[in-house]
Amino acid sequence: MVAQRLLPVRDTYYWALERIPKRSVYSSTAFGRRPHLQLALILHVLRLMSHSAATSAYGPLLIDNFISAVQTTIICVQVAVFWQHAERYSRIMKGLIAFITLVSLIQTAGLFRVVWLTIVKAVDTRTQAFGGLSAFPIFQALLATPVQGVYTWRCYLILGRRPWLPLLLCGANITSAALYIYCTSAYSSGLWTQPLAGIKQRPHALYLAALSLTIFIDVVLSSLITGYLFRSLRNIYAARYRRITYRLVVLVWECFLPPTICGIATLVSYGIFAYSGPSKNWDVPIQGALGKLYAISLLVSVNVNVSYEAEQESRTASVIQIDTTIALDRLPRSDAENSQHTSDPPEQTRSLLLDDGKHDLVNPSTNLFIRDHV
Repeated sequence: MVAQRLLPVRDTYYWALERIPKRSVYSSTAFGRRPHLQLALILHVLRLMSHSAATSAYGPLLIDNFISAVQTTIICVQVAVFWQHAERYSRIMKGLIAFITLVSLIQTAGLFRVVWLTIVKAVDTRTQAFGGLSAFPIFQALLATPVQGVYTWRCYLILGRRPWLPLLLCGANITSAALYIYCTSAYSSGLWTQPLAGIKQRPHALYLAALSLTIFIDVVLSSLITGYLFRSLRNIYAARYRRITYRLVVLVWECFLPPTICGIATLVSYGIFAYSGPSKNWDVPIQGALGKLYAISLLVSVNVNVSYEAEQESRTASVIQIDTTIALDRLPRSDAENSQHTSDPPEQTRSLLLDDGKHDLVNPSTNLFIRDHV
């Protein structure tokens, strides 16, 4: 039990507390006179915890909760920005954004529940189905699979609707989701056990295969979209549109690079700590961050697209548009009218450009109708 692992820390605390005068515990003046004893107590407790199993039990969970809280905050902010311009997108995209937001909130709530039960209630929750280690694969499947499906559809569109490579990516995506679900079920039901000790062992081979497929999909998608954008530069000569293309390339790498790096780190760290026993869980924070990175990636790409369209509309509206349309219905229709107009003074020819056909000799520039949309 985790509570038993903290017995040395408790004994050390009481040992140091007996050597500190009681008045120093309750008196701020005495505490200020002897701060070295309190500092020595804190340093000794931290040194003892660094060499005990309590750190490997509590440290990953606390770090994972901190990272999850930060990611959930980012997701909530991005979702709020998305719903301000949600009318631009279809119902499928709206439903997908709502789904990944709900899954992210459920995962965060589950992690806080695990920390509460583990630290406060002293219950070993690492093998429970909701939260802990066994729930990471299913959350990765629920968050990574739909996001990679959206990116695969975009690649299908830019490839000229050639289905072979997108079908391969869809097959890899479905296979990885099935492996994630099987790993969650097998670990929660205790199918992976050590025959000698009878202790649950973390799934390794199939989970590593699922992570490898996820990384493979990310690398292929990022390579396809980046290659398409660089090939498009051959037909772009305006400096403005070349800058836009470079911005899109940076956006692609901002969306794909964090999940890919986190997936590789999860693959390596899980391969290192999977066989180190149930107390070595320092890969837990990396696994917990992987699923939400896909949600953040999709939200950032959608919101940047919306902001770019709004920027383009504002630039178009700020440009002064000049209407130089000639009122053809005011032109002379007969030779008599033509001779009459040719005998008029030269200033009267400006009336042909007016919308009402009246002479305007005071302000000749009124033949240009300026519409400023700003």
